[in-house]
Amino acid sequence: MAGWSHKVSYAVAAEKFAEFQVKARHYDGWGLSGRRNKSGPAVSISRMDWRVISAEHAAERTATLVHEEFTNGLWTLATVAVTAPFVGMIGTVWGIVNSFPGCGGERSTCMGAVAELLSQSILPTAAGLLVAIPAFWCYRYLSARVADFDCEMKDTILQLRGHLVGWKRP
Repeated sequence: MAGWSHKVSYAVAAEKFAEFQVKARHYDGWGLSGRRNKSGPAVSISRMDWRVISAEHAAERTATLVHEEFTNGLWTLATVAVTAPFVGMIGTVWGIVNSFPGCGGERSTCMGAVAELLSQSILPTAAGLLVAIPAFWCYRYLSARVADFDCEMKDTILQLRGHLVGWKRP
């Protein structure tokens, strides 16, 4: 039945649902001909209804694979966003520790050297924040885009089933 799934995929990609329904009407018992029962838009279950369900499962599998591909690097981005400030803080602590050299001269000269080294020790924290803030923003933005994609794919799968069984959503 691989040939049938390729035909469904082609019909979905080309948005030729009406053509697919016309072809489906030639086959008896497909459950795709758009026959409605008395209770509303639901189509009675026939012996070939499994094809609609298998097309729906194929679309869900494809959506899952694309979701995994989209989220492949998001955890790395989140890790960078979380760890960059801590790496900057470690650099700051290292700079503070190294800012107290052995001063053998006057107190004012020693204080000037220590103040300069202390002011330079803050730079790793600033660099860590400069990396972390855009990384976190990108992570949130891309996560929201993936969530939008997931919602769009769920809606598309519902529309696919509706087109294959021959009824449209209200």
